[in-house]
Amino acid sequence: MATVTFKTIKKGRAYLVENPSFSLQLDNKGKLKRKRAIRYVEGLESIYVDEQIKIDPDAKPTSIRIDKSRLRVDDQKDPALVWFLQKHSRYDQDFTVLDVEKEDLLEVAQWKATAKASEYIRESDDITIRALAMDIISPSAGQNRLPSRLRLQLKKLVEGDMEVVKFVNGFQEDNFNSEKLLVSTALSEKIINLAGKAFTWGDSDEKLFTASQALDAPRELCIWLKNDEEGRQVQASLTAKLKETVKA
Repeated sequence: MATVTFKTIKKGRAYLVENPSFSLQLDNKGKLKRKRAIRYVEGLESIYVDEQIKIDPDAKPTSIRIDKSRLRVDDQKDPALVWFLQKHSRYDQDFTVLDVEKEDLLEVAQWKATAKASEYIRESDDITIRALAMDIISPSAGQNRLPSRLRLQLKKLVEGDMEVVKFVNGFQEDNFNSEKLLVSTALSEKIINLAGKAFTWGDSDEKLFTASQALDAPRELCIWLKNDEEGRQVQASLTAKLKETVKA
């Protein structure tokens, strides 16, 4: 006895499989040879409508529902259902066969990645939390909100979004980490200000740097500080101003 597990490609509470459907039969060159009507009728071995009519003219299609993204079918007891779903016109578009072993490995990998990201958020200092918030939440969030609130918000985002998990773990390896921390600290200490996509000096309102768009403004400034000759001079000035702030 073997169980075949089908899963919906898009997550959802329930998916009603279209029944009847049709199966596309291709020739050796991949061209359409025949479009054949199919349906699943519980108790009938064939899934082809033309064959079913000869067996039972009154046969009616059986409702098929995939609940919570999973449908497990015993291919010994109900091979027709497995056959129908694999021949279905929406197979590999709306649903597909689940490789249980690979899925289990994927879930373990995702759990480990989430745990790593959560630990990084929990153990990071306030400056790092602000730097993360600038990239994940918004440029202004890292500047204006309390680190304790940002930490809680980041933790919630990590628990529910693998894209955020990937970003946090990638942040740990980012080549611009030192620049991000510098920019985050300079913003929180009001050494520089950010309005939209423009950075200005906090003590004079003189323009420091203008990004191409507001969303990526902090990252563009970091790249400029690291790679541009004038940017490196500004980075040295920012570092010196921060040291003076710490002494004061």
